Amino acid sequence: HIGHISAAQAVLRSLGLQQLMVVVSGQSPLKAPIEGPEAQDRLAMTQKAFSSWGSQFLVDDREIRRGGTSY
Repeated sequence: HIGHISAAQAVLRSLGLQQLMVVVSGQSPLKAPIEGPEAQDRLAMTQKAFSSWGSQFLVDDREIRRGGTSY
């Protein structure tokens, strides 16, 4: 998770943004549905990982709610 947070911070700084939306994918087209954690578990992990950064990062679950494959 540190790598994802570092990359997100770099984008925030380099583009001079006040906020960055982190979209959690629904089902990856590259992984079988049974591989890895469930979408809700990934959402919870992402929320926890970015929770200490305040309003700089907004974790968005629209791809999970939409259902299906996320590209």
